[in-house]
Amino acid sequence: MQAQVQKITAETGVPVWHLDMQCLTSIDIAALPESLMKAVCQALVAVDAEAVEVPLMEASSLLDVSMREQRIAALRQFMQVAATAGIALAVETDLPPKEYKTLLEQCPTLGVVYDVGNSAGMGYEIDKEFAAYGTRLRNVHLKDKKKGGQTVPIVTGK
Repeated sequence: MQAQVQKITAETGVPVWHLDMQCLTSIDIAALPESLMKAVCQALVAVDAEAVEVPLMEASSLLDVSMREQRIAALRQFMQVAATAGIALAVETDLPPKEYKTLLEQCPTLGVVYDVGNSAGMGYEIDKEFAAYGTRLRNVHLKDKKKGGQTVPIVTGK
């Protein structure tokens, strides 16, 4: 797969910047083996990527207080593996802005993935979010979502 990505990148001139590990919405990050973390980072180095995006939502949600410490420990382990490989790590989370800011204060090298639709769907206010962590932004996911609902065609959520 890496050879294919390298070939397409060379042919098109379009680089791979980030890998979004969406599998972590259905697999708990606390169960992710370090060997997989290393393999992901090595693969990203091989294709000259800059960062890995980790969604801390659904199965890896930090809103689950009973699992928060284990998931943050796994995140820190992933951060160490990524740093060793020279890969940045950024998270998208369902935490409200104040708690997200606290997480970032505890993890100074961690970047932010901002998902417009998910934030709107959770009822968060963009001005409060950007005041809390806008300077740590690494990537933005554009989509639309109704509050408390599912993703909808862009500009149809409210």
